[in-house]
Amino acid sequence: VGGSGTRLVGETNQEYQNFYPSLNLKYTLNDKHALRFAASRTITLPEFKEIAPFRYVAPSGQEVTGNADNLTASFTNNFDIKWEFFPTNDQLISLAVFYKDIKDPINRTVQRGGESIWTFENTGEKAEVLGLELESKLNLLKPYYDEQNNVYSGIDLSLVLNATVMHHEQDLKFVPTEDGLSATDFFKFGTNNSTGLEGAADFILNTNLNLKTSSENPFAASLNANYASDKIFVLGSPEGFNIYDYSYNDNIIENGFVVLNGRISKEFAEKWQVSLNGQNLLNPEIKRTQGVLENRNEIRAFSDDINERLGPNAPDRIIRTETVRSYKLGRTIEIGLTYSF
Repeated sequence: VGGSGTRLVGETNQEYQNFYPSLNLKYTLNDKHALRFAASRTITLPEFKEIAPFRYVAPSGQEVTGNADNLTASFTNNFDIKWEFFPTNDQLISLAVFYKDIKDPINRTVQRGGESIWTFENTGEKAEVLGLELESKLNLLKPYYDEQNNVYSGIDLSLVLNATVMHHEQDLKFVPTEDGLSATDFFKFGTNNSTGLEGAADFILNTNLNLKTSSENPFAASLNANYASDKIFVLGSPEGFNIYDYSYNDNIIENGFVVLNGRISKEFAEKWQVSLNGQNLLNPEIKRTQGVLENRNEIRAFSDDINERLGPNAPDRIIRTETVRSYKLGRTIEIGLTYSF
């Protein structure tokens, strides 16, 4: 990859050999209730963009560099316990508790000394995720079956819902050298010794409402919504050793937003169907924000000792929230006409 008269050339080769066991157990209580337990060990391999041995420009215009030399795979121990309830053969309600123990979590962060260039690092030695997931498929209305005429009449209305709430946290690696004057790895920033995982939301909701008539030429409609709460888009990073409490980049947060899609269709004349599709109907603002330490100079002047600057007598920190980027994806409306041979 070249630019401005320069040419960057590199290569990387990473191999992983390990044992990845998995266990799945199911205990059927009766015809309607069952319990499941699952345990597994998995590996999360770095993506090409994360270990690419060169700098590149993302579609957003952001400069990114891969980390071919230092980035390693992440290993996860997964544990799930789930209760399943089947009101009927085509309905389901389930509730699951899950736990993930992650070694060497991979996060997108800012390259130190890289003038706001993004990169990827194993920023912590360990991360933990504890969550609760509710899943359901429910029939709100069912067509009536006329046995005498062998036909269905009425409306079929169903709801599919998946909701997840979770707590996620990782440590921030800080490995000082023997003389204590520097560090081989340091990812603490601000007053944080730990933080959330990049890309993980505390609350996620997906739901789909489907309607279909039982007439000879049925009418169908569906509406689906997706929501994810605030999540870390780029992990914070320090700008230097022993000054990470006031000289740092804070987490860039992508604020939560709702995506709403819909579709309606109508069959006619046996083989024809007309449809109307709408994508991203609400067209929400997608906003990324970042905290900025306003009284940085006051904190720096308070003491040359980082422990005193982080102590109880230090000045209160004033954080201002700034918008880093804001945009909309726009709505898409499509009209379709289909003929079935």
